[in-house]
Amino acid sequence: RVGKAVTTQPVLQTVSGAVGSGTAEATGDTTKGLLAGLATGMAPGVALATAKRAITPFPSQLTSHDKKLAKIAAEKYGIDLTPGQQTHSEGLKTFESTLAQMPRSSGPQKAIYADQRTKYNQAVLKTAGIKADDARPEVIDAARKSLGAQFDDLAARTTVKIDQRFLDDVQAVAAKYSRRLDKNVKGVFQSFVDDIHALPQTAFPKGPLAGQPPVSGRNLMPGTEYQNISSDIKIAARQASNSNPTLEVALNKLAAALDDTLERSGGITLKKEWRAVRRKWRNLLTIERAMQGGTTGSRSAADIPLGTLGKAVKAMDKSGYARGRGDLNELSRVGDFLASAVPPDSGTARRSWMTNLLSGGPVAGAALAASTGVADPGTAAMVAGAPFVLPRALQQLYMTPGIQNYLKNQAVQPGPTRETAALLAKVLAAQSAGRATEN
Repeated sequence: RVGKAVTTQPVLQTVSGAVGSGTAEATGDTTKGLLAGLATGMAPGVALATAKRAITPFPSQLTSHDKKLAKIAAEKYGIDLTPGQQTHSEGLKTFESTLAQMPRSSGPQKAIYADQRTKYNQAVLKTAGIKADDARPEVIDAARKSLGAQFDDLAARTTVKIDQRFLDDVQAVAAKYSRRLDKNVKGVFQSFVDDIHALPQTAFPKGPLAGQPPVSGRNLMPGTEYQNISSDIKIAARQASNSNPTLEVALNKLAAALDDTLERSGGITLKKEWRAVRRKWRNLLTIERAMQGGTTGSRSAADIPLGTLGKAVKAMDKSGYARGRGDLNELSRVGDFLASAVPPDSGTARRSWMTNLLSGGPVAGAALAASTGVADPGTAAMVAGAPFVLPRALQQLYMTPGIQNYLKNQAVQPGPTRETAALLAKVLAAQSAGRATEN
């Protein structure tokens, strides 16, 4: 590799040869001359690599997708990542994990992770219209009551006019999809169509039969009735998302016809209000499902379980998860990233420290040094107290803004060398020639 580097750089080749031959003549040893020539050829590359590492000591080892999630976590949700999480450096993550287990440094380090969880909780709960730091039972219960009141308010302000256009739209959907559904689910779809056709009779018995021109003031559907049938259709559509996509589409078409009628009756503003409350309600149901899993620690702290949220999002919308659909989709992926970025606490460092302490390790060593005259009493006392003081002191230095920014910076990124760049160019040229021949 040194030889290849030298041959591509004439000046370096001349200098390397001169240094090698000069060293051989001066020492009378050709081996030393060869080593001196090789060292000269390596010097520029070593110097450049050293300079790069000095500027960016821990180049990011995250994948491009994880880099994106780290950026979203920090910039969009305000989650302050540690250098170990930001770079995925095993050394930094191990150091941070050890700080979380050592006396006096464990509290501040765990507080960093707790702050991350609080901000994550806040972001997740916000999608359900909840302003809270955690998902304790009373928070979830209060959210249910609040959304229920919002539904009641909307229902009281909503009156949907069942016009001929709505009936025609439903009939068109029924005619198009009934013949495409298999017999196992056709009955489910038809039951909703029948319920819609019966609306003028069930909501207002004195109204005209379905399919006949509406009578002014007599074909009005109350908001509660609209909410019930709309929710039933959309729930059934979500349940069919994986088992029968055609049924899902057909039911969503029925729901769309119903929502279009709402917009014509009450205006687009009312339609948006219904949609916003339904979205919050669905997010709340997803959060409730996620809270059923997780670790004992996360449940006792009322934290949103990082990994379980993704499972809950998938369960609510299996086909849409892979496409990134839903308010909680991105947050569930950020949760997966955080779960992988925080090293598990095995307790090994803490147990080792406690074992060493109980066996009198530092104290015994310091006492022996003082008694044998190897160290004075003051130095011995410092040695004995170091395990209690040093972790916290290192942590305080580690957490200073200047050190944090330095360890996180990615100003210099690894790139191709001249040799690899030339090789890459040849490979690409060969591929182009191969494709041209095939064509």
